[in-house]
Amino acid sequence: MGQAIWTKIKAIMQSRLALPHLALLLALALPASPQVSGSKVDFVRDIQPLFQQKCLLCHGPKQQFSNLRLDDPTSARRVIQPGKASDSKLISMVKGANGKVMPPTGAALTDPQVALLTRWIDEGAAWPANLAPNKHWAWEAIQNSAPAPVRQTSWPLSPIDNFILARLEKEGITPSVDADKPTLLRRVSLDLTGLPPTQQETADFLADARPGAFERQVDRLLASPHYGEKWARPWLDMAHYADSDGFEKDLVRPWAWRYRDWVINAYNRDLPYDRFVTLQIAGDLLPGATPDDRTATGFYRNAMTNREAGVDRREARFDQLIDRVGTTGTTFLGITVRCAQCHDHKFDPIKQSDFYQMLAYFNAADEVDIDAPIPGEMGSYLRARPGYEKQRADWSAKYNIPELQKQWETDMLQAMDHPGIELDWDFQVTEIRAGTDHGERILRTPVEKRAQPDARRLTARFVRTPGPRIGKDKDLTAKLKEAKDKLDDLEKNFPSLSQAYVMESRNDYGPAHIAVRGDWKNPGAVVQPGVPAWLPSGDKSA
Repeated sequence: MGQAIWTKIKAIMQSRLALPHLALLLALALPASPQVSGSKVDFVRDIQPLFQQKCLLCHGPKQQFSNLRLDDPTSARRVIQPGKASDSKLISMVKGANGKVMPPTGAALTDPQVALLTRWIDEGAAWPANLAPNKHWAWEAIQNSAPAPVRQTSWPLSPIDNFILARLEKEGITPSVDADKPTLLRRVSLDLTGLPPTQQETADFLADARPGAFERQVDRLLASPHYGEKWARPWLDMAHYADSDGFEKDLVRPWAWRYRDWVINAYNRDLPYDRFVTLQIAGDLLPGATPDDRTATGFYRNAMTNREAGVDRREARFDQLIDRVGTTGTTFLGITVRCAQCHDHKFDPIKQSDFYQMLAYFNAADEVDIDAPIPGEMGSYLRARPGYEKQRADWSAKYNIPELQKQWETDMLQAMDHPGIELDWDFQVTEIRAGTDHGERILRTPVEKRAQPDARRLTARFVRTPGPRIGKDKDLTAKLKEAKDKLDDLEKNFPSLSQAYVMESRNDYGPAHIAVRGDWKNPGAVVQPGVPAWLPSGDKSA
């Protein structure tokens, strides 16, 4: 990642960073406005979305009022006269020239939209012959492009400059003059670290008359820890990073920062982008995955978590799966896919089955918290562990914890599966869902399959809130109060390990289904995990 930005910085910022120049660079990256002088109206970019928004409900694939389709060029020619907008019935209808404006309901076309449609028709109403969605340039495999030819061949410092200058020359714009050294340093400092240069840094740059002075400043900024802090922020925004659950409870996520710091460190150590992506999507599945590799899957732990008492846990999990599919689409594929939660995408070649094939991958994974020690923790932990394990076993036997906890778990599961029967137990269910990470999942996991940290977390919950059954026995209540105090002392003196929120593959959630109309309560056909059919073909074994 850092290398890619470094290449871009060297190519663009080196004496070429005036603001008008940046605006043109953005113009190359984003669809150009049809209002730019010399730019023709493009059907796919400008007209097709307008038809979709305003016309196709009544004149599209499902309904054809007046036997007219505006998604079909042959049918549309009945109301369009190429080169003659003034003679085109479509223009008179959207203007309301005959006393009846189209569309008949909803907001009418704005004056700029009518002007755009008029321009398109006057320019010949070009309608591409093949508009199959999978032929759109966005779905084609990336190809190398030759540098754009330019007249002022001495100006470009890199192939990127060729494309910028070609657009400038097309628009008849003269490139801006080179920035002076203080301005250049300020721009590159703000762009790479978000911080302005210090007076000393500016003075050092001004005094450096050797060749490569600017490159050395860029190298210095890329080596700064502030580089990762600055550039991790847009990625964390796309990943929906947050330090709390969201919703009304909005409980703090004490270890969420581990993923945040992983992203920052990935930028600062110039982790290759393919590795950066692989670790976040499947770091737990790599051979010999380290805690750091698994921490990257915290990308998918950023989904909101609803811990409200009355929430259906199946619905809450479904909502998280939907969020994970959507975030994968916007972050890694650069496309919004959530329209396909309920139906095939209207524009893009995304079938509802594609969406739920992606969801099937996440349906086979679950949230897990793992030990992920930071430097300096492991030594003291290992030295203290044997004594801790013995004291913990003695504590458990002294207070008969296994037997008492077994009855408590039975009561808790009964209350979870049959809410509303006993209010005191309903409160217990609310507390474990809100106050113990993955409490319900741990409770439903057979004792012999529970990870040790999970088992101990559940035991801690039991001794702190042993429930109404024990609450009716004063002697037993006092005994468990003593047990809680002893456990608190034991835990306080044992050096714990830092945790990380990760994802882990599981196979006990059953098959994934297409949710008919996006409703989790209305399961349709079973789907298997699969790559969306609209993606370019590649190495299927990768």
